[in-house]
Amino acid sequence: MRGEHEEVIARLDSRHKVQRFLVGILIDQGGVPEPRARIFVGKSEAGLVTSVVPSLEMRRIIALGYVRNEHSEPGTRIEIHSGGAVLGAAVSAIPFKPPAPAAA
Repeated sequence: MRGEHEEVIARLDSRHKVQRFLVGILIDQGGVPEPRARIFVGKSEAGLVTSVVPSLEMRRIIALGYVRNEHSEPGTRIEIHSGGAVLGAAVSAIPFKPPAPAAA
């Protein structure tokens, strides 16, 4: 059964029908977005935040969200509009990876 689902997703992807991808989001310092906050790139709406959590290991707020495929590349800068605030953030690959320890 699982193979059938993977085939459908692969078929949709190859036909460019998958329009949004689940991505990690690294929130810049200074705010915590609400779930369901809208994601923008420039003036264009690009997606939606689905969940938010503080990461003790990464020492920052991280989130998951869906963004349009053209904005899903890790490192893409985005803005999250949440509760009247605009928060800076960047798309991240998932699973999240903590920063490498500093060389001694």
